[in-house]
Amino acid sequence: DEESYYSSRRHSRRSSVIIVNDLQLPTPVSESEDDEDSIWTPVINGLRKNLLPGFFVSFIAFLIVVCYFQVTAFHNGVEKFSEYKQKLGIAASSISTSFFAGLLPWIFMTSKQQFFSRHELPFPRIPTNYELKCLLFLVIYFAFSGAQSELFYRLQALIF
Repeated sequence: DEESYYSSRRHSRRSSVIIVNDLQLPTPVSESEDDEDSIWTPVINGLRKNLLPGFFVSFIAFLIVVCYFQVTAFHNGVEKFSEYKQKLGIAASSISTSFFAGLLPWIFMTSKQQFFSRHELPFPRIPTNYELKCLLFLVIYFAFSGAQSELFYRLQALIF
C-alpha cells in the first residue's frame, strides 16, 4: 500500500499546474517529496516575476510600431529624431544610451520605497552614500557603450 501511495503522489505532482495570471504552467517534476529546490523552481519564480513587466514592454513596443505607421505626427517625430542622429553621429548614440541605460535606471534604483509600496522592488537598491558615484559611473559607462555599439554597427555596415 505504501508503494501505491508514492506512485500516486508522483503522478499527481506531474499532472498539477501552477496558474500565473491565467497562464497554466506545469509544476516541477521531482522524484522526492522533500525536493523543494528543484531546477524548475527558479525558472517558475522568474516567469512569475517577469510575466507582467514582459507583457508591458511588449505592449509598448507594439504601440510604437502601430503609432509609427498610423499616426502622422509620431512618424514625423521619429523622422526628425533620425535627422538629428545623422547630424550628431556617435554623440547621439552616446547621449541616448547614457540616458536610457544609465540615468533612468539610476532614478528608479534611488527612488523611495513608498513609490513601489504594493510590489517588491525588481531592481537593487543603491546605498545612499554611493548614489552620485553610481550615477557618474552609469552615465559614463553607458555613454562609452553607446559609442561602441554605434561603431560596431558601422563596421557591420561596411562588412555586409
